[in-house]
Amino acid sequence: MKNENENFFFDVDVGTDDDGKKIIRNIFWSNASCQAAYADFGDCVTFDTTYKTNKYHMPLGFFVSVNNHLQSTIFGVALVGNESSDSFEWIFNAFKRCMRKDPTCILTDQCPAMKAAIPKVFLRTHHRLCRWHIMKKIKDHLSKVYLEHDTFKEDLAAVLNHPLMPAEFEAAWHDLMDTYNLQNDTILLGLWEERTTWISAYWKEIFCARMTSAQRSESMNHILKKGFVKETQVLHIFARQVNECIQKRHQLEVAETIASTGVRNPLTRYLFEKQLMDVYTRADYTLFRERLFESGAFRIKQSTGHVTKYYVHHYNQEKIFTWSRHEFQVVADETNGEYECECKL
Repeated sequence: MKNENENFFFDVDVGTDDDGKKIIRNIFWSNASCQAAYADFGDCVTFDTTYKTNKYHMPLGFFVSVNNHLQSTIFGVALVGNESSDSFEWIFNAFKRCMRKDPTCILTDQCPAMKAAIPKVFLRTHHRLCRWHIMKKIKDHLSKVYLEHDTFKEDLAAVLNHPLMPAEFEAAWHDLMDTYNLQNDTILLGLWEERTTWISAYWKEIFCARMTSAQRSESMNHILKKGFVKETQVLHIFARQVNECIQKRHQLEVAETIASTGVRNPLTRYLFEKQLMDVYTRADYTLFRERLFESGAFRIKQSTGHVTKYYVHHYNQEKIFTWSRHEFQVVADETNGEYECECKL
């Protein structure tokens, strides 16, 4: 593949076994389109090594994120000899040499080896944990709590999913624990202790591309295993099939880019919506329209004594959840047309 495209990047970690024979420990590669995608969308990256979809039973890892069409986009691929801290450190270094810049944020599962390797390589990257993995890990325990308390599942989801600020999340969490008398539940106490690593309220200043889990990486593994590779394939065939999967993803992106140039009808008569229709992709514009519709549920009031500060709040402040009672501060620079809300949305 290097002969076909000089920008194709690969590296192989070669070692020796107990008998002194050379063995392949780790492999990383990334084609030119992957590197171009990282230049545009590499702020936040997910990495996961769930499936062993090859003849050598080496865990396969994808570096994945989301593009401007809200599609999963692949940055790089790794075959991991063993899921040790040294292996992950080598793979992350290979990724860094290829891309020549650290991601702002990386999302992984709770793997201790990854946790140890990431800060050694990505010195300026925020490491966040996959919320889906965390909740899956305690699924059996939560099932027992759900059986004891009919409304706990709904209340827990509200606390985890609504756009709380850190103070509001902490107040809502304590209210939840008090309501259901779960203050001494060791599993939930563990979630609380690690809250800054997986609760999005603590990431407001960090661009995470709306991702809270590593499921995009897992989905790529699933797509690859289902439609492109077989466990009996030798390494060079396996690599070509992975590349074919990447090219198929790129074709989907091109198709969506073309579709985004089509005619769209505005939802309102606001001039800014027409402007955004010309700037946003079809997927982003659809998301914006949903936000615009939901914005009608908020009310605005000016801060007393501060002409540049405003507060917005949800119209229904009678709900039991703290988030709906909170007033979010908006600082407005009307001269330059710049507005910033503390919720960061």
